Amino acid sequence: MESDLSIDEQLAKTAHALRPARLVSGRIVHYSAVTFPSDPRSGCERTLRIAQVRGDLGQADGDISDLWIDVLDQHGDILQEWPVGPKGFELLRSKLRFVRESGK
Repeated sequence: MESDLSIDEQLAKTAHALRPARLVSGRIVHYSAVTFPSDPRSGCERTLRIAQVRGDLGQADGDISDLWIDVLDQHGDILQEWPVGPKGFELLRSKLRFVRESGK
């Protein structure tokens, strides 16, 4: 069911960074976390809103398939998971330039 709340209303108040993740052959692959130094929460909200405009962002803590974005607090703890489709994932990859974390 679609939420009538905006991303700003759904996004955790202590959002600090975004970390893409995907499921590959049954294993979770994490990518580098990205934050926005001048205003971390606002940067997270704007980035998620861009993915939503593309029509490729699910609802906060919705059903996860094989692609999602972790919303992290300043300590790196997961606050929320946002499902994202392939178009949104590639858009975020091109904009944020995240890379696969080593050793995973």
